[in-house]
Amino acid sequence: MTDEELMGRCRRGDAAAFTELYERHRDRSLRHATGMLGDADAAGDVVQEAFLYVFRKAPEWEPRAKFTTLLYRVVSSLSVTELRRRKTRKAEPMHDDAAADPRSGPESAVAGVELAGRVREALAEMPEAYREALALRFFEDLPYEEIAEMLDVPLGTVKSRIHNGLELLKGHFQRKLRTSEPPAR
Repeated sequence: MTDEELMGRCRRGDAAAFTELYERHRDRSLRHATGMLGDADAAGDVVQEAFLYVFRKAPEWEPRAKFTTLLYRVVSSLSVTELRRRKTRKAEPMHDDAAADPRSGPESAVAGVELAGRVREALAEMPEAYREALALRFFEDLPYEEIAEMLDVPLGTVKSRIHNGLELLKGHFQRKLRTSEPPAR
């Protein structure tokens, strides 16, 4: 059964159909929120809130777009709201053990986790459009075409957001390197 068919059943009050949608999309939604927020706990809260929103709005849902388009828009919007809420606090890097290869020793594992945290911190400081496109591409490993559909923007816009977002990341890390270099003697 397609997501849209399940959502149609949800619209008629079928809780089992909603559970099926939740099971299908929970992990991917969580990865997307974590990519945007850099914090697994906050991402879990956002995903729960997103699914609650979708459940409450199910009776009003009209199948104009794919279900995943609606879901990712809600997850993205709630993630941006969370980022704005914590704007005054510095984003904490997520401890992502998957970022490092455990076979390569503890030093590599620590470096991988540290790098993942720094990338997530840099993403958290980016404008929403770039952060969202980069998170979908690199944390979700989605093709450009699917990202364009989810964000409801032309393919060229996705390509340019990813390119410009990568340039922003590059500039961020170059500035960090310049400010962390010891003064010349």
